[in-house]
Amino acid sequence: MRVFTLLLLLCLLTGCEHTLRMGLVNWAIKEDYWDAKITLTDINGDGVADLILSGYQKQKKKNSQGLPQADSVVALDGKTQQQLWGFQTKGHVEGYPAVYLDTVFFGSTDQYLYALDLKTGQLKWRFLTNGPIYGSVSGGGGRIYVGSRDRRLYALSAKEGELRWVFPTAEAIDASAAYSNGQLFVGGWDRTFYSLDAVTGQILWRYKAQGYFDRSAATVSGATVFVGNWDKHLYAFDRETGALRWRYKTNGYIEESSPVVYKSTVYIGSNDKQLYAINRSTGKLKWRFATQDAVYSTPAVSEKGIYFGCRDGYVYSLDHDGALRWKYNTKYKMHSSPAIANNRLYIGTQGNFLFGFDDGGMGEIYWPMYGGEPAHRGSAALAHSLGKKWSAKSDWWKPALDWVKSQL
Repeated sequence: MRVFTLLLLLCLLTGCEHTLRMGLVNWAIKEDYWDAKITLTDINGDGVADLILSGYQKQKKKNSQGLPQADSVVALDGKTQQQLWGFQTKGHVEGYPAVYLDTVFFGSTDQYLYALDLKTGQLKWRFLTNGPIYGSVSGGGGRIYVGSRDRRLYALSAKEGELRWVFPTAEAIDASAAYSNGQLFVGGWDRTFYSLDAVTGQILWRYKAQGYFDRSAATVSGATVFVGNWDKHLYAFDRETGALRWRYKTNGYIEESSPVVYKSTVYIGSNDKQLYAINRSTGKLKWRFATQDAVYSTPAVSEKGIYFGCRDGYVYSLDHDGALRWKYNTKYKMHSSPAIANNRLYIGTQGNFLFGFDDGGMGEIYWPMYGGEPAHRGSAALAHSLGKKWSAKSDWWKPALDWVKSQL
């Protein structure tokens, strides 16, 4: 794999807003990465987080408008950044790869759901839907779940890819479903947020909003489900009954940023160019941080701070009181979300770059990746209470149904 730029910058504390105050740009790779969606897992068992990327253009196929027609999923060695394996589809891969039961799951705009061997990247099976797949796959209890623009949510066996059930909706489903304790939570373009029985696909409850549920995936934390909407609101529902606990209005659409819960706070980005910190119990604003463009990124959280990318080209790190720790100008827009492990932050940009930042002393990682933990429970508070740390042997990456039930 050709690497045009490896070591971009090493800077110390300076007071210039264009340099990092604490974090260090450890490396940057330019190799046809287009706003790469990153999942972390330990493929080779060396205790270092390896990267699985979606949206990587392995082959330069373009349409009449000059846009790429085919994307790939690629795995990189966490130490050397060399390619471990790659897999080509016939469409765009927009979602975050999910790692579950030693398998990598993802959908493509070629309408297929793919299952690859984690270590080799070899195809295990694929399943054809009737529409493009833009969201990420979620899983639990031996099943995986994915929505399609054919207006259906699919449940399949994780090992064989056998269809278990199909749930039809009035419009497309681009969001990832959240799995928790036998329940699924997902919203769609029909402006409806659903709670389903994960085994049967039957509706448990639903909520009709004023706006669309785009790619903002729900987050389950304790007895509450959080999700963002195009009507500019962050919603909090009772997970069992669907009763609205509260909703907080931002000043812009919430399209792709998903809520992240850390202790008493819910973090989420909005198209109004701000990142919000909301009290998880009351729905009251704690603070908000202004950027120069829309925040599509889902924040990553560590004991040390909050990390997110922005369409203004900056990667930001804030402390838990909302103060800027550092920011770095990548010079390219970002829709993707950062992933963190081992005191390092990874993020892809629209300039075909993949950045790696070192930010020592992160402490425990409460949100070690977005998309790769296939239950999409997104519960940083739960991880905190369990004392989960990055570990090559951690069962955090394989949330079997009984294990999930025992933790909630």
